[in-house]
Amino acid sequence: MAFTVPNRPDGVAQDQAEPDKGDFQTLGYQKSGVLTGGATTRTAANTVTVEALTGYLNGEYFNVSADTVLSMAAPPTGSAKFVLILVQKSGSTFSVYAHQGTAANSGQSATNAMFPDDSDVNYTTKMLLAAVYYASGDTDISASSIVDKRVSILPQANPTAVSSSPGA
Repeated sequence: MAFTVPNRPDGVAQDQAEPDKGDFQTLGYQKSGVLTGGATTRTAANTVTVEALTGYLNGEYFNVSADTVLSMAAPPTGSAKFVLILVQKSGSTFSVYAHQGTAANSGQSATNAMFPDDSDVNYTTKMLLAAVYYASGDTDISASSIVDKRVSILPQANPTAVSSSPGA
C-alpha cells in the first residue's frame, strides 16, 4: 500500500519524500503507537539502530527489550529509495525490521520513489516507526535522511484536539 501525502491535492504526482504525521496516524487505526523508546538513529554507513521500545500494535501491548541494528542497501546510481522501519508481530513475538524499497514495490525509482507498495506490509500485524530516504545519488544516509514518526494515538474521539501530552 503506497501512502497518500495529505498536504498534496489529489491527482497530482505525489512526491513522498516528506511523509507527515497524518500518514503515520492513518496506519495506527487509532489503537497503535509507541509508548516509550523506538528512536531511530544512524549508527554506521547504511545502518540504523532502533532503541528498545514498548507500545501497542493494533490494541496489543508489546515490548522489544533490546536495541535493533538494521543494515540497508543504497539504491543504484540515479535512483531514490525508501526503507520503512517497522515493528512486526510474527506468532507471539514482536520485532523491528527494515522493509526495503525496490523497483518492483515502487519503493525505489529514478523518477519518483514512493513508500513501498507491497502486500507484505500488512498494517494489522505491522506498525511504521520511521522512514529512511535515499535521494538520487545518495550512497549513505545521514541523520536528516531519517523521518522518525513514532506517535502514540491517544484513546479519544478526536486526537487532533489534544493540545499537549499527558502530564505536560
